[in-house]
Amino acid sequence: MVWSNLALQWCNDLEHTFAKMHRILRTDGLVMFSTFGPDTLKELRQSFAQVDAFSHVNRFIDMHDIGDLLVHNGFSTPVMDMEYITLTYPDVTSVMRDLKAIGAHNVTQGRRQG
Repeated sequence: MVWSNLALQWCNDLEHTFAKMHRILRTDGLVMFSTFGPDTLKELRQSFAQVDAFSHVNRFIDMHDIGDLLVHNGFSTPVMDMEYITLTYPDVTSVMRDLKAIGAHNVTQGRRQG
């Protein structure tokens, strides 16, 4: 079994990651993971878009694309499920502190350096 909780979104090459997972699993092995979807931080992304053209917020892969990558890498019956969890914050500083506390950082191409 391979278990990943909120780590796949930091992999730069998800196809390569799934290929390696498939390689190490025995037949009928299990991969369980959680990750963020494309709606994650959409309000923050929209707010930054009003400020400048730089990429300030990571983009996350749609679950259908993840399912396609799993099939492409040899997983026979991927089952995907999603859940919306909405967090509210009193201000932007609180959002940024929360993101920093979980170790999140901007890994997008085209981001402003500094």
